[in-house]
Amino acid sequence: MKATRTCPKCGCKKILHVVEVADKYDRSPSSNAVANIARTKMGGKIGGHAAGPLEAHVCSQCGYCELYVTDLANLVPDGDTIRELNG
Repeated sequence: MKATRTCPKCGCKKILHVVEVADKYDRSPSSNAVANIARTKMGGKIGGHAAGPLEAHVCSQCGYCELYVTDLANLVPDGDTIRELNG
């Protein structure tokens, strides 16, 4: 959707761009942060390495959503928490 500006599910051409995807980071209803792709440690705890904030493209007709990392160069496979899959 980011490149084609067309929803791959329903064909709609009205796509909404969410520049920063918010993520709740504590229990306070007013505390939001920008969502990041991040490496995790054992047990699902977030580690010290964030790989970049997320943006979203959403179809205005069916609600289909695609997330994108805004800083792809910072997303480095480590074989453990970030794995490279080759088709």
